[in-house]
Amino acid sequence: MYKTREMKHKQFISFCKPNKSKTVLDVGVQNEDHKDSDNFLVKNYQFPEKITGLGVEELSDFNKKYPKVKTITYDGTLFPFRDNEFDSIWSNAVIEHVGVIERQQLFLNEMIRIAKNKVFFTTPNRGFPVEIHTRAPIVHWLPRAIANKFYTLIGKQWAAGDYMFLLYKRDVIKLLENAKKELHFEYKLIENKFLGLTATFSILITK
Repeated sequence: MYKTREMKHKQFISFCKPNKSKTVLDVGVQNEDHKDSDNFLVKNYQFPEKITGLGVEELSDFNKKYPKVKTITYDGTLFPFRDNEFDSIWSNAVIEHVGVIERQQLFLNEMIRIAKNKVFFTTPNRGFPVEIHTRAPIVHWLPRAIANKFYTLIGKQWAAGDYMFLLYKRDVIKLLENAKKELHFEYKLIENKFLGLTATFSILITK
């Protein structure tokens, strides 16, 4: 997990070319760091004072740990920002957690709307045989009701229900093409490989 987030962070830096004057919105910050790879951007970004963290949970612990980062909590729907407010947007493995496809579309459109220049987001590939969050093979290909029973059986109830709605490559492209009907941008989709198979996607959007 740490290695893959380190790789994505390098992609982001190369793509967005941050400096001390550019603002960044980190979409999907967590209140607590459960592992070293959590809240990866704020831990590794050269200019933390230029970051605003957006999350859906109360962020008091986050604020104590990362006092240079501004934070905003919202309800998970429309982003509380004006158009083109941030130079760059970073969102790592969040879109699969925001809900069904309609919520994912809104989430993507909102990231693009508030970006002045660049959006960088990532998501796991549903086509990869091992589900990255649970490390369980094949289960994420099963009907949701059956997968939920299996996650409960192996003690990973947290992965059941509405925890994640994984995307195939075709799903990501459909979201992007739908967004282009309302917003003007170009994009590049990178397939991040593991053992020759696409494990995750990095999407680079330029306005």
